[in-house]
Parts: sequence; C-alpha cells; structure tokens
Amino acid sequence: MKKIALLLTIAALCGAGSASAQFSLSGALNSLFGGSQQQQSSVETAVSADDAPTKRALAAKWTFDSSAVEYRGDNALARMAVSSMRDQLADIYVKMGLTKGCGTVQFRQNGAAQAVMQGQKIDGRYDYDASTGRITLRATIEGRSVECSGYVALRDGKLTLILDVNEALAAFKTAFPEMADHQYVRSVAPIVESMPGLYAGGVFTK
Repeated sequence: MKKIALLLTIAALCGAGSASAQFSLSGALNSLFGGSQQQQSSVETAVSADDAPTKRALAAKWTFDSSAVEYRGDNALARMAVSSMRDQLADIYVKMGLTKGCGTVQFRQNGAAQAVMQGQKIDGRYDYDASTGRITLRATIEGRSVECSGYVALRDGKLTLILDVNEALAAFKTAFPEMADHQYVRSVAPIVESMPGLYAGGVFTK
C-alpha cells in the first residue's frame, strides 16, 4: 500500500528524533561550557537560500543518494545533538531500507510531483519559492490528504530535500490515525515533538 511507503519515509524522518534520544546531555553540557571550540562549532547547513535552485533546475527526476538532517531551531543542545547524530541517521535509513538508489522524486514545471519509494508510487503537487528554497508538498494517499513543507538546495549537482519532521509526523497521524500506534511512530513521537525545528530528508542526484 502507498501508506506503507509513506510510513517508511516518516519512520526514517522520525529516526532523526530517535537518534537524538541516545545523545548524552551531560556530554552536550560539557561541550557547550567546557569543551573545545571545535566541538561547539555549528551544524553544517544542509540547505541555504543562496543554493535554492530555479524552478526549471528543480524540475527533473532525482534519485535518492544519502540521508540529510538539519536543525533550524534555537536550542543549543538540540543543535549539538543533531550534529552528533548524522551518522546514526544514515544507519537508521539503511535499516528502513532507504539506501542509495532505492527511490526517486520527480518535480515537473507544471507543479506536479511524484515519489517512488521501494516500488510504491505517490503522486502529488508542490509549491515552490525559488527566492528562499521553501517547498510545500501535497499528496492524496488512499483518499486522504497529506501535506508537508521543507526546503531544497542544489549544490554541485546534488539536490538536498529536507522536510519539517514534526510537520510530517503530524500530517501522517492526522491522515492515518489508525497508524498512530505503529511501533516506529509511537516510539519516537514524544522525542520528535520536543524538538521543533528538526528537518530531515535526503540528498538526490540525477
């Protein structure tokens, strides 16, 4: 079913929050107040308005290459947690079956979008602001509407697409309330919901 593909994607996104649960708060405090300057460096920016592609450049078929995560909130400890869990998130994606070449996302200039994940196809629409890189995705899955926003950036021929994890989780739970008790969702929802500003997604290539 299409919602299974969506669940896998949501589960992988929620994995960002799950990984953060394993982050050491005492270690973060030590780094924040007594650690090295290198440890306190900010998280690499996954997307920037400076790298926002034109709609024409975005309009292509992109193949999944690797995971991406970014924290856009203002909590210093959460920011450090996200930085520390990048490798963990990559492992979570693999466990979810989201590996290099496993799926594609296609954007058309007329606003149509299509995602294919592990053989499951989801058709939808998107709105895109090339001045900021902000994108909003909409799809109807099994008669239920799902909407989520995020950002895209194009750098060195690679497209980074990140979605608001809290928004994605809320949209999924609203559209499919019967899946709210699924083990992947139930185990990480409290953690994800405590980290507004968390974005996750992937890096794609043509």
